[in-house]
Amino acid sequence: MDIHDKGSGPKCISGTWTTVHWIGTLTDGRVVTNSREEHWGYPKQFTVGEHQVFSCWELAIVKLNEGAKVTLKCPAHFVWGGSHVTSPYNGEPIPLNSDVTFELDVLKCGEIPYRPKAGFNQQPHTTTL
Repeated sequence: MDIHDKGSGPKCISGTWTTVHWIGTLTDGRVVTNSREEHWGYPKQFTVGEHQVFSCWELAIVKLNEGAKVTLKCPAHFVWGGSHVTSPYNGEPIPLNSDVTFELDVLKCGEIPYRPKAGFNQQPHTTTL
C-alpha cells in the first residue's frame, strides 16, 4: 500500500461505516471500475469488518484515517479471483485471476451505523391489496 495522504480524521475501525471513492485498474492500465463514473457517481459506504467489499480493502482500510488517499495493489485472490466478472465501468469481461490496483479516497471513517429503534417507522406486515 502506497500512502499519498494519511488523512487527519477519525480512524476507520471495525464495526463503523466508511465511505470511499475509488478507481480500479488492471496491470495493463485498463480501468475496470470507477466510482465517480458508475452508479450516478456515488461513493461506496460500507461497514468495516462485515465483508461488504473486497478482501484487500478490508485488510487495508483498518490502517487508514478519514481523508487518506492510497494506492492499493490487490492480488487476484483478494478481488475477483477466478470468477467470471464483467467490468461495472465499461461492461467488458475482466480476465480471470487479474490483479487490480485501486486508488482509494477515504471520504468518511468511524461513523456509527444508524439503526432505528424497534417499532419506529417500520413497514406494515400486511397490505390492503
